Amino acid sequence: MKYPTPLMLALALIALVGVGCSTREVLTGVGAAGAGAAGAGWARGDLTTDVSHPIDRVHQATIATLQARGYTVEHDPGETRTRVRGEGGDRDRDVTVNLERSGDNVTQVAVRVGIWGDQALSYEIMRDIENRLGTAPAN
Repeated sequence: MKYPTPLMLALALIALVGVGCSTREVLTGVGAAGAGAAGAGWARGDLTTDVSHPIDRVHQATIATLQARGYTVEHDPGETRTRVRGEGGDRDRDVTVNLERSGDNVTQVAVRVGIWGDQALSYEIMRDIENRLGTAPAN
């Protein structure tokens, strides 16, 4: 049996890091397991999940969450898609939350912090939105 060369292993590691996994997650294998456990997925700087609530209720919960964290909020409500942007906030990082109606009572929520994404802060914001809704994720 031929074993992979160190060059091939290095290229595979670089490829995994390039699609949004940190080196620690790749080496320990917690990236994929951790994302599925909470019902949310982290990819390319966005944390995305579905919640079992209509888009207008999720929109209001998102605004309330960002305001409670000290963000100056701008929002663009829509019938099937909406965007909520927060500037400043508790860690002086800009946040964008995109909402898209997936069904009558299902809304897809995508949180992005800063340009490259901040996974830990994205999970905190998502958790706060879900707590305001009083529900677990739909998926």
